[in-house]
Amino acid sequence: MMTTKYKGLDWANKLRVESAACSSNEILPDQDQSVLHVLLAEAQGELDTLSTEIPRLQALLDNHKQRRAASIERVTRLRMGIAPHKKLPPELLARIFVESMDRGSVDLPLGGLPLPWVLAQVCSRWRMISRSEPLLWSRLYISTLHTYRRKRSVVPLIKDILSNHGGRGRVELTIGALTNGEWSEVPAFFQAHSSRVWKLNLAFGSQTFPIRALSEPLHLFDELQSLSLSLYRGDLLGHESQAFYGFSTARNLFELKINISPQLSRSINLNGDMLPWAQLTSLTLSNMTAAPILTFLTYCPLLINLVVKLPNARSHVSSSVVSLHQIQSLSITGSTCPHFGEILAGLMAPSLKKICLIKRSYQNDPLCLDDPLIMNLTTLLTRSRCDVDSFQTDSLVIKPTDMITLMRAMPALTDWSIPTQSYIPESILSTILDEGLVPNLRIVKGWEVQSVHSILHFLNNRWSPTPSGEYKGIQHSTLNIKMPNYSLSDRKYFKNILPELQTHGRRIQLRMGYH
Repeated sequence: MMTTKYKGLDWANKLRVESAACSSNEILPDQDQSVLHVLLAEAQGELDTLSTEIPRLQALLDNHKQRRAASIERVTRLRMGIAPHKKLPPELLARIFVESMDRGSVDLPLGGLPLPWVLAQVCSRWRMISRSEPLLWSRLYISTLHTYRRKRSVVPLIKDILSNHGGRGRVELTIGALTNGEWSEVPAFFQAHSSRVWKLNLAFGSQTFPIRALSEPLHLFDELQSLSLSLYRGDLLGHESQAFYGFSTARNLFELKINISPQLSRSINLNGDMLPWAQLTSLTLSNMTAAPILTFLTYCPLLINLVVKLPNARSHVSSSVVSLHQIQSLSITGSTCPHFGEILAGLMAPSLKKICLIKRSYQNDPLCLDDPLIMNLTTLLTRSRCDVDSFQTDSLVIKPTDMITLMRAMPALTDWSIPTQSYIPESILSTILDEGLVPNLRIVKGWEVQSVHSILHFLNNRWSPTPSGEYKGIQHSTLNIKMPNYSLSDRKYFKNILPELQTHGRRIQLRMGYH
């Protein structure tokens, strides 16, 4: 009866009763109390309906989301089916894969894996294309034989790569963070495929290991031509006479790089007998002191290119001289003049063509070549009777008088790069031009602007015609001036004076900025 009685209540009356009940604590009349009961029943019914409807709508929404995701996936597959790359021939797709090799390795749950191996897992077509392209597998980088996450060996992966990928093409293999235990696995899986590995780069981790365990398996690599070793810690077995004997068992090795930590620089002892490297032409030794380096060189009769990076430590060097009759390029990096002198004093190189001296970047201040080092360098040049045509220095300062001394000791010198902040007097530059000591003199970054101004003014006066119409100096000399980022006014000055200096066969090149 109550529902029927109040069913037709007007909305205004409902709002009045609800407002009075919610805004006042006074006791409402019985008639208003009955209206409130009706309103409460209506609100509760609406709440129950919404509470039931929300889960249903949520389930419907989830279903629509799943259908939408499935539709997106289907659309993607259909678009991929008509995508332009589907029409690419295998050889072009293989070329794209090769270009992507610059990205290196991919970090997967199994650890750092070679990118071509990841490409081969996409689909059967990609797998077929990637496996048949030797260039994809010509350079492989594997961070470690055992991953740090799951301690799961990737030796089977390397076996699969060498057995099934890239045909019989040659491989450059880089394995990093090796331990002694991991290196012991290398001979086993390389023995059957060692002929494919022509370049091997190994980096050993923090665990101690014997050098003999490293060097002995190298005879398995029949076609190995380049070997790079990075030794951070380890027992170098200096007390054993043949610690490095196994290195010389790689018969076809033509390039060898050994980089040890500075802490190990005093531990190397090469007093034992090693087999000569009959094919070795390029050698890089980092953080070895001079004594073992000179001993090492006695086993490299055909060496052409030598790069030496000396540590801070020094060693006792004997007075004997190592003869390298084939060497043409010598690069030495050191931190003090005695470091350079230890190597220069122990060499005789009659075929030497290029010398490069570099200061280690422990501090920014340039290193001035002292008199003993200049003497060691000139002794090497006169003793060897070599025709050095290129002399380069980096972060080194050479006194002007020493420049003349070195230039006269290198009569075949055609290229000298001078990155120095020293000022060259006009008399020194005049001597260089008069005697034709360096036809190609390059002045590079590090020079003061005022010095270059002075040089250009000198050259302008030097190469001005005499009253008889003749020109002084070397008319076919080349002066390359590499200018850092100087002001616009300086650049305009150089460009204005340059045409006057480039007449009558004289070649002067002015390069702005760093090159």
